[in-house]
Amino acid sequence: LEPKFAPAHTALGNLLMRRGPTSTEAAERAYASAVSFGDDSGQAHLGRGRALQRLDRAVEAEQQFRLAVRSHPELAEGHYGLA
Repeated sequence: LEPKFAPAHTALGNLLMRRGPTSTEAAERAYASAVSFGDDSGQAHLGRGRALQRLDRAVEAEQQFRLAVRSHPELAEGHYGLA
């Protein structure tokens, strides 16, 4: 894994989320890394929002969904996360 290649961190977060609830914290950290390394696709914020929801951190999840739809309004899942 290239240490600062943001899309790889997003992909890692996606993989960890598929592994189930025991990997959610690791997924959230991977998405946070993706964001810090400049993933501007909206997918990192979206994934982080899903992970934070799963961790019952609703306020933080809402912030991530808002960031996702602000940068990419076409992301239906981000709007769904805010509903």
